[in-house]
Amino acid sequence: MDEKLYLITSKTLQSSLLKENLERELERKIEPVTFNNFLELIDTFNIKPVHIVLDMEYIQGDMIKVYLNHMHEEGRKAKEILINNNHDISVSFILQFPNVVGVFFKDDCLANITKGLSDVLSGRFSLSNELSQKIIEYYRENDLFSSRAFADLTCREEEILKLLLVGASNIQIAEQLFVSENTVKTHLHHVFKKIKVRNRLQALMWAKKYKFDGAV
Repeated sequence: MDEKLYLITSKTLQSSLLKENLERELERKIEPVTFNNFLELIDTFNIKPVHIVLDMEYIQGDMIKVYLNHMHEEGRKAKEILINNNHDISVSFILQFPNVVGVFFKDDCLANITKGLSDVLSGRFSLSNELSQKIIEYYRENDLFSSRAFADLTCREEEILKLLLVGASNIQIAEQLFVSENTVKTHLHHVFKKIKVRNRLQALMWAKKYKFDGAV
């Protein structure tokens, strides 16, 4: 079953057209919601996995604080895609969203957004090369990465990291390696701790920095 896909945006003609165009190109249902409507749905997010597309022209100021509080301090998991960003968006701002899997800018054409969302829905990340490099530099400058030489990953941890980097879910990794999902979670916990990251995006940036096999 496809994961639910929400678009948090204002009720405007422009947002309606965006929703209709994305639905047509992606061939799947998108549910547009205002911010207040979205808050009413949050309690369902621990029951079914979701993707959330946030229109950053609409999500501003206190909305961001409320969103982060509800989604992350309360432990809810949802993959986040940020659209309509300015090119001067800071890495520190992006990293407030620990489950972000895609970032798109105001001047991105529909074809690029559609391709990126398709990648995201298939389990991959969609970040420009320029933005990926900025994130890597941010981690390097703030000494947030463990070096590859000192990561000391086991063979099984490397296998799991490679599968994670090509978009495999915990269940898919477990099935491919013939282990339980809990075993995968334990290995990922050890991997993240060794390379000093907290989530899949940071793991991807680590892999790009050290040219780890399987990095995309």
